[in-house]
Amino acid sequence: MTLPDILTFLGLLIAAYGATQDYIRLKFRLASKFLLIALLVSFLLLYVSTWQALEDVLKETCSISCYMHGFLWESRHFILVTLNLVLLWWLYRSLKLRGTNVKQFTDLVKELKSESNQVMLAKLINENVPTLLDLWFGETKRNQLDAEFVRELFDLTVDDKRFAQSVQKNNEQLGIEILKILAKKDVFATEFSNAFLISALKDPHSYVYSKLVEGRTSEITDLLLKHQHYEKFDLGLNLCWAILELVEENSTLMAQRFYEGQEPETFKTINGLISTLARLDPIQAHLSNLPYYIQKEWLKFVRLDSEEDETIAFELMVRFYDAIADLQARAKGEALRFDYLNYIYSTLPNDEMISRAKAIRLGCPYINLIFNERNTGFIENSFKQFKELFESYEYTLDRNKENLKQMFLVLLDKQRGRGDCEDWIHLTNSGNKKKNETWDQMIAFLNNGNKHG
Repeated sequence: MTLPDILTFLGLLIAAYGATQDYIRLKFRLASKFLLIALLVSFLLLYVSTWQALEDVLKETCSISCYMHGFLWESRHFILVTLNLVLLWWLYRSLKLRGTNVKQFTDLVKELKSESNQVMLAKLINENVPTLLDLWFGETKRNQLDAEFVRELFDLTVDDKRFAQSVQKNNEQLGIEILKILAKKDVFATEFSNAFLISALKDPHSYVYSKLVEGRTSEITDLLLKHQHYEKFDLGLNLCWAILELVEENSTLMAQRFYEGQEPETFKTINGLISTLARLDPIQAHLSNLPYYIQKEWLKFVRLDSEEDETIAFELMVRFYDAIADLQARAKGEALRFDYLNYIYSTLPNDEMISRAKAIRLGCPYINLIFNERNTGFIENSFKQFKELFESYEYTLDRNKENLKQMFLVLLDKQRGRGDCEDWIHLTNSGNKKKNETWDQMIAFLNNGNKHG
């Protein structure tokens, strides 16, 4: 076999290989029609140029030099193979989303979705993310494409929850780059950012978790903290969603007994999320009603009337209360706007008595909020908010009020030990007189409430 034959068959082999690959064959539906025709013509010329009979006919009927220089004729195989390879390269590069093939791309995405072909779908979207974002932000010529059509394409691809979760698992850095672009363009209300962040926060091995939850300075940490109050970027909501989903997915673990120093990885992951929640800016944080649903899940594995039964769920629940109290303590003068602590206490079960041991642990975060050193200048505000829990808070049921009063009276008992909750009035720190006065006022308030109940 001569060298021209080898080159010819090599070019045909490359083309045949591309045609047999499912993914490449699918992408040919996005190809430029002009390049496809040019490639087919070049293949035909390459094939015809190998015919010895054609060369003989040309030699007999007319000198080859009539048609082209002799050197060019001898190099025809190299020229045509090179042309084929160049056209193949251009064609391969055209197998992506462009302003002129949006309809074909959308149809292909819909087809892959209908076939549940998530692998090829993710690969297709990954390769075209820059163009998808450019189209959405109007930076690529749309050729009079309708805005709603572009919105549909964005919803089917980048803004799809499954895609966001797939990116987090398989190409987290791509997801982070998308977040950066969305933030740069001031586009925050997207399903992608919400789904990607929740998935990343649930994964203790993810880059986002390692930087944000473990408190390491990084570009992604700065980005999320800067935009933490925006919808879908909202860290408070996303942290709560991640906690809730992890609790729901690990019900067997939640029911297990908690042992200090023997914490499972999932416990550490959730605890890390709770600690991160406590560090947020309370003025920007939004938690919605998620604390209620998180608490509701934990309570499935907690017996409030038991003195000893301390499950992993109960330990996490107490730490969650501490985190909410920390947020409220840092809200200081605006604490009355941030009333999540009242919210979670008010939604405790109203048909179950609380044992002394659990009363001390559950009520301690509120006592610490009112009396610890960080809150010395805001004791009156905190006490006022505490009274609202019983007097005017809309979620507190009458039966629940009685349980809560008994719980806090246990904590305010001056004879109790300091084992599970600090006894602030017996410390010698500054402001102790004010603490003693407020302590007595709280006891009187709760007892008077009981008499009138």
